Amino acid sequence: MAEERDSIAEPLYALLSEVFDMRGVFRWLRKTLVTFVQITYGRTINRQIKETISWLFCEHMLHYYTGVVLKSWWPGGVLSETTNNRNLRDKEHTRTLALQQLSESVAGALGSLLGAHTAARGAHKLFHTLQNTTHNKQLFYELFEVVLLEVLPELKRYQ
Repeated sequence: MAEERDSIAEPLYALLSEVFDMRGVFRWLRKTLVTFVQITYGRTINRQIKETISWLFCEHMLHYYTGVVLKSWWPGGVLSETTNNRNLRDKEHTRTLALQQLSESVAGALGSLLGAHTAARGAHKLFHTLQNTTHNKQLFYELFEVVLLEVLPELKRYQ
């Protein structure tokens, strides 16, 4: 029964375990997460994940996402101009700021649960993993496919 209740959350546990290198303490963390979600939300992790995903793909949120894309690509109803190519120094500065912000947000969100050092190490690992252009393209295509199949379920018959 517990196995069935964790079937959706299992990949998330594996992701947390991989990113934060928590092999030994992971059973304790998993029990803590399960207890936290059950106490906080009054439901199982699977139910919470299903409801969150349903909310992320509800009509209202899809409308919001479309509006954000339209406003960023066509500000004021006009196609945005192409930006100049940034030099290496600007790219490195942006990369440093992004790493700093990611580290701060992960440390703030997970620092007390995982420990500050483990959270910072996981943030650095995640950041450096996401610097690979080929992997980012593949991740984008995979996520885009999932979104398309969710938004247009009739495409599933062509898989």
